Amino acid sequence: MEKNNTKEDLKNLFKKINCYGEKYNYCFECATIQNMYFGAIGVLISIKKNKNVMGYLLNQTEKGITLIPIVKETMNKSKIEEQNYIFIPQNKIETVKITNEEINFKRIVISLKDGTKYKMKTIKKTKKNPEHNQNVNQFIDMYSKK
Repeated sequence: MEKNNTKEDLKNLFKKINCYGEKYNYCFECATIQNMYFGAIGVLISIKKNKNVMGYLLNQTEKGITLIPIVKETMNKSKIEEQNYIFIPQNKIETVKITNEEINFKRIVISLKDGTKYKMKTIKKTKKNPEHNQNVNQFIDMYSKK
């Protein structure tokens, strides 16, 4: 993903796909987490439908959660695929669990009523993007109350 995403860039991106809320928006970037299983033969990695998805731009609104995939293009390049966004209405969400992951990260697991799970992690705090910090904290507060 490009390094200089601003609040306005995210706002415009989510507006472009009609997934920007009227009451609130908690936009931030997440990295995907792949499940790893250790066996006698070695490591088997559970691969999602699109193994090139390395993260998501997440926006929580009053209507639900939108995930815009960040896809690996080459070794050093990624691109945002807004045309492949995933909208999860609030009534389809079974649980959102947020736990500590390593020292600087939060693990986010969004479980849907149909059994689908999205596993991600996001940095807790960054000096370069105060909006990220605020949005992550508001997202955590929203789901810690449930």
